[in-house]
Amino acid sequence: MLDSNKKNHMDFLYTNSNSESRSMTDSLASALRQRPSVFHELAGDWGSLAISVEATKCNTLSTRNHLVILIGTPVSYRTNGTEGLVTKTDIAAIAQGVLSGASRWMSTLSGPFAILIIDPRKMTLTIATDPLAFIPVYVSNYSDQLVVSTHVDAAANAKSSVSRDRTSIADFILHGIVTYPYTLYEDIQQVPPGSITTIDLNNVRRISSKHYWLPMARNPYSDVAEAAQSLREGTLRFLRAAVQTETNTAQFLSGGEDSRVLAGLLTSFGDKNPVALTYVDTPNRESQIATKVAQAYGLEHQVIKRHPQHYIQHLSGATANVGSVSQFIQAHSYGIQTDPKLESYGAIFGGWSADAFLKAMYARQTTGPYGFPVYPHRLLAGETRTSPIIHELFSQERLAEVRQRRVDHMNRVLEFRTDSCHEWFMLWPASMRATSGQFHSNRRLFRSIEPFISHEVLRLSASVPTSWKMGRRLFHEAFREFLEPSKWIPHASGYYPYRLSPFNAIVSLPRWMCDGAMRAALRYGLRNSAVASWSNWHGVMRSERWKAAVLQASKGYKFLPIVSSEDEGGDLLNDRSLSVHQKLNALQVATFFAEG
Repeated sequence: MLDSNKKNHMDFLYTNSNSESRSMTDSLASALRQRPSVFHELAGDWGSLAISVEATKCNTLSTRNHLVILIGTPVSYRTNGTEGLVTKTDIAAIAQGVLSGASRWMSTLSGPFAILIIDPRKMTLTIATDPLAFIPVYVSNYSDQLVVSTHVDAAANAKSSVSRDRTSIADFILHGIVTYPYTLYEDIQQVPPGSITTIDLNNVRRISSKHYWLPMARNPYSDVAEAAQSLREGTLRFLRAAVQTETNTAQFLSGGEDSRVLAGLLTSFGDKNPVALTYVDTPNRESQIATKVAQAYGLEHQVIKRHPQHYIQHLSGATANVGSVSQFIQAHSYGIQTDPKLESYGAIFGGWSADAFLKAMYARQTTGPYGFPVYPHRLLAGETRTSPIIHELFSQERLAEVRQRRVDHMNRVLEFRTDSCHEWFMLWPASMRATSGQFHSNRRLFRSIEPFISHEVLRLSASVPTSWKMGRRLFHEAFREFLEPSKWIPHASGYYPYRLSPFNAIVSLPRWMCDGAMRAALRYGLRNSAVASWSNWHGVMRSERWKAAVLQASKGYKFLPIVSSEDEGGDLLNDRSLSVHQKLNALQVATFFAEG
């Protein structure tokens, strides 16, 4: 089934072979479930390139000396003092900065991007990735054929032959990610984050990468207050530039605190208030709180209803949307993107990744019992990311291979993060986080702007001590004023974002106890609707649609590296040794291979 949305699929696929230029368009269109007419073809002695028409219109520059492609919608801080979302007129200066090797070019961009520069005279190809590769680029140069793409499965489609990486498959089922730099394909890997990579097109094995940025712990701030002021000013600058040319915007709004901070930031600019959007599968507390928050900030609120089994209903298309190395369950907007209301917005803002970069979500720290949301946090020494992996469904040899890849990645992280290696193992690059699929999906469906992954936020997050971010200290100090309109509206978890402990420890206790009872009811089928926005997976897995999805994936189970290769899927996906999310990961991979 083809996706009818044609507006924002900004991706490219390159090969050094131009003998079958049409196949590049077909390969990219097939990976994204799009019609070939959505893409444009370019070819020359340098090779063949398929690129989305949207990118060709806005973010492509062709001169006598270079062909430049910029994927993404970062903010441009121009030398003439003007600011705004990047436009075609910015690309020449950006490319000049990348090719010159000058480090200052990074200060002119903020936000996710991937840049491809082809020099037909020197026969070189240059790739620049954003600091954490939020828009990953994949490359295969293990033979005379070079393939480069922003979509991993398009790269696989373009290759003359490709082999599945069974260790990566096991890794994905267990962890919901594939450890950097690997993919589900043996000879396709991810280009380093925060780097400039150059490839000699006369000898594609000649490839060199150099980091222009690494998340080093170099703290220029004297205390949390000073860092918070810098964070607040940087975030406001980014958002102000992003909304300058957009009069019709929206933002995602939940029952949490990040989206209400975003509402406060966006409404502080005056008359360009966004429309608030909330997804619900069934009416729940999250949507009820979001309605109150929207009223508090004076926002028009639209509740968008999805099918209770929304994710399983769109399993195949969502996998194509995010790519096979990302979880399909992160594609929250897929399947509703053709709603005329969504297509009409010039930009849709989100609060993704505030927890990761500003609240030490991935740090090794003490946690509250049974998920108690307000608890005294204490940073723990060491790391557990590379602990031995034990699982009865996979051979010891396979598990050892998965662990070794995680050890290798930890060693890379230890080169620039020692005390906080447990945290940055999951942050560098962005593909190490299972939730990265959310951004991959959104950026392909509409113009998605995420202020909490701006360069201002990333640089500050890397520089300050992890302890400053714990317990919401830094976040709260920076953005408390923007929480004031909703200070008496509780978070979906029961605490009040405007306040810190110990007040919240007292008021959130009853809600925490009630939620524990409701989660138990969901698990045992005594309740059908979830309290939060996302699915009741225990209910979904008892549905007829789930059973049908398991059956449809039957041809793909043989590709899963489990101990028994005779399983037809039903037994595997009922195995109690797999968590709910591991079952979803296994079903996703089996479905992908069954259809491929």
